Amino acid sequence: MTDTTLRTRVGLFWVFAHFAIITTIIICFFLKGFEFDEMTTLLAVIIPMFAGTTTVIVRYFTQHAQETQQGTNVNTPYIVLTSALPILFTITILATIILRARNQAFATFDQCKLFLTAVEALYVVYTSTLLAPLFNARPEDLRKNPQQQSAEKH
Repeated sequence: MTDTTLRTRVGLFWVFAHFAIITTIIICFFLKGFEFDEMTTLLAVIIPMFAGTTTVIVRYFTQHAQETQQGTNVNTPYIVLTSALPILFTITILATIILRARNQAFATFDQCKLFLTAVEALYVVYTSTLLAPLFNARPEDLRKNPQQQSAEKH
C-alpha cells in the first residue's frame, strides 16, 4: 500500500468517525441516556479531541485536491498501526459513550469523563507520532482547535 492510499483511507475514516461520535452523543441524549449537562460535557471533551486532527486532514485534502500522485510504498507495521489505532480509538470512545448512556459502565458520569480524558491523552500521543507525518503536519497542529490554527496564520 502507498502512503497516498493509506492517507486517504485513514483521513476519511477519522473525519467520518468524528461526526459519528458526535451524532452518537446527541442520539443518546435524545434517548434519555444523558442529561443535557452530561451531553454538553461529553461534547466539550470529544470535539476538541478530534477538531485539530479533522482540520489538518480536511486542510490536507483541500490543498492537494488536484494532485493524483501514486505515492510511495509504506511498510506493513506502519500500515497496521496507522489503520488499526483509529478503529480501536473509535470503538473505545463509542463503547464508553453507549455503555454509560445505558448505565452499564462507570458508577458516575465523572468516572466516564475521566476515562475519556485518559483516552484523549493516548490519542494525542498516537496522532503526534503517526498522523502528523502522514498529513505533513506539525504534531502541535493536531492538538489545536481550528480557531487557534487560523489565528496563527494571520
